[in-house]
Amino acid sequence: MSLKDRKFDHEMDDFHLAMGISEETKTICRERIFFSTFSNSLQAEELFDDMEDAPKAFRTVTGDLERLISMITNPLEYEYTLLTFMMFQRMAKEVYIMYKNTNEDSAESREQQIKMQILKGILKLKELKDRQEAGEDSNDEDTGVEVYSKESIMNRIKLVKKSGYNFDKYLLLVKNQNDESFRTKGSDFDINDLLSGLFSKDDD
Repeated sequence: MSLKDRKFDHEMDDFHLAMGISEETKTICRERIFFSTFSNSLQAEELFDDMEDAPKAFRTVTGDLERLISMITNPLEYEYTLLTFMMFQRMAKEVYIMYKNTNEDSAESREQQIKMQILKGILKLKELKDRQEAGEDSNDEDTGVEVYSKESIMNRIKLVKKSGYNFDKYLLLVKNQNDESFRTKGSDFDINDLLSGLFSKDDD
């Protein structure tokens, strides 16, 4: 059934629920956008020394979209994905730039990496504080999949690589990781862990 055949519930506050889109469907559509965008960027880096040499299918918005829609078979998921594609694709691209900046190996970039890690920690604390003041929950109510933190989105890049570019495996990794994060929510951020992670490379 397509969206045009659905009866909207205008009393619902959530956009997806008002259209009759379940939490599970919303999560799958969102994660598919993240997966396809990160997959294109990662594989372009792996296959080409210079990004300018990579085909535009790997490095453009339409390239990300083409890869994305090739993965969809459900008409409802197709329509809802198109409605939300630009928002999450832009998030993914912004976070991927941060990921590249914090994972450079050159010695001269080490100071910049440390600054970025500290900034990420400060931003994460601020984000948590803002959400608490606004009375917001950082997780989806039903699925428990954390979405909007740049830290959590950046971690999805590692999961894409770990999945071997397989979306089903990736989705399972995202949900399993979030279950673990939910169990340890009380210790979500620790400055000592942050500093330990920063300087452990110097001891190698």
